[in-house]
Amino acid sequence: MTARILALLGALAAIGTLRLTRSYLVEGDSMRPTLLNGDYVSGLRAPFRRHPAFLGPNAILVARRPDQPHLPIIKRLARREPNGHLWLLGDHPAASTDSRHFGPLSPATVEAVVWLRYWPPHRLRLLAGPFRPRPDAGWIDQIP
Repeated sequence: MTARILALLGALAAIGTLRLTRSYLVEGDSMRPTLLNGDYVSGLRAPFRRHPAFLGPNAILVARRPDQPHLPIIKRLARREPNGHLWLLGDHPAASTDSRHFGPLSPATVEAVVWLRYWPPHRLRLLAGPFRPRPDAGWIDQIP
């Protein structure tokens, strides 16, 4: 387990030096149980504008709220609308302000695809997103 943690932290540091990632603090319970208040996650910034495949089903995204663009939100991609807009939902509906409240979002509002929960260390986990190798790999794909 220690070797795995060190390898993941090394990969995070390498990618971070390329300025492709950004860290985000999870605030609130809208993504519970996948992400808890106080967790830190790493998001891969903006590869999806050229490669929409990064926005696969169940990917966890960081986007800007349409009614408060200064406020980043972390939500799961529930579906794509026929016009290309994204329907984002929290994993804990009772505690989430999401597309049920402000409607679908333009892909231009998406800031990053979350791929790693790295803090606290005992919750280290790769998340569904751009580096998902296959559905049965033990990654978080859907809430239980």
